[in-house]
Amino acid sequence: MKRILTNLLLLLFVGATAGLSAQDSGKLATDYLQKEFALFGLEATDVEDLKITDNYASPNGTRHVYVAQRLHGLPILNAAASLHFRGNQLVH
Repeated sequence: MKRILTNLLLLLFVGATAGLSAQDSGKLATDYLQKEFALFGLEATDVEDLKITDNYASPNGTRHVYVAQRLHGLPILNAAASLHFRGNQLVH
């Protein structure tokens, strides 16, 4: 019984840290776009309302974050970006 409880706690911990990692990389992506918007020919208002549409890690550890631009909460057609991180470093 103790072993089952230990395994369950370990599984919960791993799941919780994976979620935190996804949340952190999503925040990294939106923070990056909101800070560096001018590099992409955007204005500050273009990156005020961003939504993470997908966020996952590939087998090599790169985290892929996809962001969509919205206006008043509604998605804007073809206004999306993808950012790719290894750790806290943007790689593409």
